[in-house]
Amino acid sequence: MGFFSLMARQREYARRRFPFSRLIAFLFAATRSILFTRPIRIEMEIAGERRLVEADAVLVTVNQFDGAEWRRTSLDGGEFEIHILDTGGPLSRAKVAFSMLTGGWRNSRHLISLTGTAVTLTRRDKRRGHVTFDGEVERRASPFAYRLLPGALQVIAARPAELPSYPAEYKFPS
Repeated sequence: MGFFSLMARQREYARRRFPFSRLIAFLFAATRSILFTRPIRIEMEIAGERRLVEADAVLVTVNQFDGAEWRRTSLDGGEFEIHILDTGGPLSRAKVAFSMLTGGWRNSRHLISLTGTAVTLTRRDKRRGHVTFDGEVERRASPFAYRLLPGALQVIAARPAELPSYPAEYKFPS
């Protein structure tokens, strides 16, 4: 919600407008997002604890990111990580955007990270707002309730590299 959702919308717009340059598209989207994000008031319930926050953005992810990069080694850790971008105006948003690019976002004083196994977010203004789900932007009304369903998804993936590969002429038993 907030800055991250606006950034996703602006990025899609900029990619259509500047198809020849990803860097120009990113800079265009980042600049517009930094300038035009408005703070949102959200009531949060994380693992039974309620809090009211005013933030430029709220990001909910499955499992914690490893280190400074936006990567996870596993998706089955059984918890959410919630990132709250403090309202500080365009300068703080610009600093956080720059720290996201350079990998120093975990140390930003404008970013608060929490963990929990259940998260509910409710916009205080009761309006429908733009929300990004795995990169896709939708306009929805809150509340947004996030719950984990362990083992609910089976993934078919390539074999890990440590398993031996079979020659092309090998016939698997039927």
